[in-house]
Amino acid sequence: MRPIELIVQNVLHDLAAETAKLPKAILEAASPGTLEEAIARGILCKISHDGRLDLVLKAIAAAGGPADAGELSARFKAVQEMHKT
Repeated sequence: MRPIELIVQNVLHDLAAETAKLPKAILEAASPGTLEEAIARGILCKISHDGRLDLVLKAIAAAGGPADAGELSARFKAVQEMHKT
């Protein structure tokens, strides 16, 4: 698993490389906050994929989801039971 700061820096570099390919007019025409939203969503996606599980669970909990692996497992088991009936 990668450290969060490395994930953040990788996303920033990747997005900078992608936006450098776009015409300046497109970037200037973007709504306020569009670039920041893309950055934030990109970082969160990469954290979910490359980050340590405890940090992923903290991010899920911060968004209102299950707070730990036990709660996540219990919810999944409940859904599995629903699918059996």
